[in-house]
Amino acid sequence: MTGGRGDGRSQASRAPAPRPRPAPQPPDPDPNPAPNPAPVPGPGPGPRQAPRMPDPCATFDDFRRPYCYAVLGELANR
Repeated sequence: MTGGRGDGRSQASRAPAPRPRPAPQPPDPDPNPAPNPAPVPGPGPGPRQAPRMPDPCATFDDFRRPYCYAVLGELANR
């Protein structure tokens, strides 16, 4: 009765050990790399925009808001 169940051997001892695989190697760098294209200049500096300001008339009710915008328009035209 050799090799049957209960003989004290485990299944792992019968299976061959897996061989280690070598780590994958990174590809060799291209001996003739393509030259980097010259940087293309972007558009020149355009007109500066004022930073976004919160609406100063937003807290007024519907009755006073048009007057607030009218006053701001007059101040902007000065």
